Amino acid sequence: MGLKLPERIDKRFSVLFTFIKSLFENIAIKMGNKTYPARSDANEESIFTKNPDDIPITIEKAKNSRISSAAEGTFILPKSITPVNLTDMIYFIVKEQINLYLEGESVTRNCTSIETLYMRLKSDDGFLKFIYDSINQTKKEDSVILDEYIQPCPIPNQVEEGFIGLKLMPKNDSRIPSLKKNKVKIFEECSGTQLVLIMKRMLGISKNQNIYIYKTDGLHINYSESLKNLKRLASVDGLIHLRYSDRYR
Repeated sequence: MGLKLPERIDKRFSVLFTFIKSLFENIAIKMGNKTYPARSDANEESIFTKNPDDIPITIEKAKNSRISSAAEGTFILPKSITPVNLTDMIYFIVKEQINLYLEGESVTRNCTSIETLYMRLKSDDGFLKFIYDSINQTKKEDSVILDEYIQPCPIPNQVEEGFIGLKLMPKNDSRIPSLKKNKVKIFEECSGTQLVLIMKRMLGISKNQNIYIYKTDGLHINYSESLKNLKRLASVDGLIHLRYSDRYR
């Protein structure tokens, strides 16, 4: 049975809904015993070889969950899709706020591309496996960080493709302590907001503690953009120098 999408939706969401509906109608494929709208060139034998820009994923609801199973299935998605996009898609299908999980970690607000996640977290059968559950039935997760999301920066400071090297230092007026390891590499698709959450974990401070991150020119970073947009600010050591504080200026 094909995926059913809501027929009516608030006009404020019409553009987003059209995008989501288009994605599900054009990129879902037929696999196993379940049939979904399919790309004309998609078939079981070619899903891993037909288009290098596609990522195979499975979506399942959590065991014993009372949430709708309407979004369950196996799909081929463009590699640029993020868990945030996926969360929105599932929400419009099951009509209920959800938490999305990957390998037991909440990725509900993770802006990393599924291509990056696939390289590290694909299962033995070659799929990236997502689990969703009602936000009312699970503890709301504030972490968007996978354990391998951030790593010490190598010496010399040469960072492989897909990562970005950062040097994180407290501002003079900051009451937040220095990081034990302030040279780190992180996925370049990480957003500024995610970096703040990562730093809170690294520093062991409360999620309610404010952290503001500044560029060398004294201006805030753009928290909604990916860190790759800061590459032009790399210093002579190859790292992007950022300062942080609990004080807003």
